[in-house]
Amino acid sequence: MAPGVILDNTIEAPDRIARVWRSCMTQNGIVKDGLSEGFEDVLSIGRTVGDAPIRSGLLLMSRAVFDRAGRVDGERAYHQETDGTQFLAAPWDKACAALRDAALSFGASDHCDASDRVALCAPLRQTAPDLVALIEGTKA
Repeated sequence: MAPGVILDNTIEAPDRIARVWRSCMTQNGIVKDGLSEGFEDVLSIGRTVGDAPIRSGLLLMSRAVFDRAGRVDGERAYHQETDGTQFLAAPWDKACAALRDAALSFGASDHCDASDRVALCAPLRQTAPDLVALIEGTKA
């Protein structure tokens, strides 16, 4: 596979992400009516950064990718909804998702079992195996 190619995450990723978020919410006593699915794009829930699985890490990482995308690709890095909200366009959206899912898998390890960690980290592992090995402590 060519370096820099971000693959789609597994079909199970949304369920795995939801399990991590639900575990964190339960631990922090957070109840969000009507929020039982659709966690794959969630960066924060709750009133304080301590309520998120890795504090404000997902927000900071997402913002860093968003800003970098704009510096590299300008307006092509984004697409805009009719209400004016900007979202990352391909390939930035997949890069951000791969980083977010990996960050969640490593940073919220107390909310994530081993199989969730492997699945959530798969897209980043496929594109940056040495980085993942360093994070895991399996590469010298």
